[in-house]
Amino acid sequence: MSVFDAEEYLRESIDSVLDQKYVNIELIIINDGSVDGTNKIIKSYNDKRIKLYENKKNIGLTQSLNIGLDMCSGEYIARLDGGDLMVEDRLIKQLKYLDHNPKIAVIGSYFKCINEFGKEVNNINWPSGIKFNIYRALYGENPVGHPGVLMRRDVITNVGRYRNKFYYSQDIDLWLRIYSEGFLIDNIPEYLTLYRIHNNSISNVQNNQQRKYQRLAFQDFYCKVVKKNIDERVINNYLNLLLFKNKKICYKEINNIVKIFSSLHIALTKKLGLKDSEKYYYSQLCKNFELDRFFNYKLYQLLIINFPHIMNKII
Repeated sequence: MSVFDAEEYLRESIDSVLDQKYVNIELIIINDGSVDGTNKIIKSYNDKRIKLYENKKNIGLTQSLNIGLDMCSGEYIARLDGGDLMVEDRLIKQLKYLDHNPKIAVIGSYFKCINEFGKEVNNINWPSGIKFNIYRALYGENPVGHPGVLMRRDVITNVGRYRNKFYYSQDIDLWLRIYSEGFLIDNIPEYLTLYRIHNNSISNVQNNQQRKYQRLAFQDFYCKVVKKNIDERVINNYLNLLLFKNKKICYKEINNIVKIFSSLHIALTKKLGLKDSEKYYYSQLCKNFELDRFFNYKLYQLLIINFPHIMNKII
């Protein structure tokens, strides 16, 4: 847990970790240069499971998380942000899942979203099932919620941990690199994390920066998996339509988008050693293109020409 000026909700978050049914834990807290009462709250606990590291100044989430990784001694590493909460059986359920699924490197869960008063306001159902998670990665979206994951420490270390150059999207960069190295990600279809929505969250304050770094992470992912360079403009068009739902894209770009999706899909599933359902991936791609009838018709034409063995099954 990396925290910065988190005094308002921090005690609730810490308590939710210490109250887990699974008790063989250590709670690593990185105080990233807070100037409010954060440090006082952490030091008020008399629990040997808490390990505190204090940054002399604010260095940001990415570097702080890597400091925390260096301090971890367990086989598994769980994440939580300083305003979020763990349901009391989250860790025991995630541990059981990873123990029974050795091919999975990261396991998340559904989120219940809460406001500043702790009231439930929404749900986030992260994709549960391997093919659903892979499809999210194919169009550049997060396959799992960062504050709700349990990860295998050796995998996170082997893929290079969090990278500083992805300052605001260090999580999706990590997930995409995990995929590119041949590991899998999944979610338990249960609400095991309470995710707090408030005005000062990074997703609200740095939305444009997150999108920028998300694009860079996806471009890096594509080049690594497909083993081919690709123009940044082409990647931007791809993500603008599939991920950011931006309709301002020329029809002539559809062919490029289909080529990106198919080449990445073929290379990634081969890398992961999966005999996947092609029908699912391409039918979902069609759904994402349903902006208007003409647009969708043009997509179908391109798909039928390029992938007749797949599209005949769908149609």
